[in-house]
Amino acid sequence: MKSVRYQAEFFSAFYDASYLQRIEEVKVIQDILGQRQDQVVLRQFLESALKADLADVLPTINRAMQQDEMVFWQHWQPLQQRYLAPDFRASVRSLLTTPTGAATPSPQSRKKSLSGHKPAQPGPCPLLADPLPTVVCDRLK
Repeated sequence: MKSVRYQAEFFSAFYDASYLQRIEEVKVIQDILGQRQDQVVLRQFLESALKADLADVLPTINRAMQQDEMVFWQHWQPLQQRYLAPDFRASVRSLLTTPTGAATPSPQSRKKSLSGHKPAQPGPCPLLADPLPTVVCDRLK
């Protein structure tokens, strides 16, 4: 998600405000998924360190983690449904294929987007008429 977001930010000068709104949504998705990943890793670490099921040895922490998991699903499911909806996917496809102009990205946005990231390899994307980096296409599926 992070590399997709950085790539999208790099091209933001070519699009209007609705594109920036999608980038903000990707930031939210990235944050939600990152929090979930942190929870999974923490649970695995605790169970490995304690050599027992968390519910057996730390039931209060286990309940708190279960509540956090429920909150995650409450935030994630509406986003997932939105991004899987055919009409929303079509609107994203339309947005990506119709840049508003040939603006030159600022040196700051270019530096930020390129620092420490490999560029995605272009390839055919079955969701779009024009080739896009595969990583972007994968996120639209």
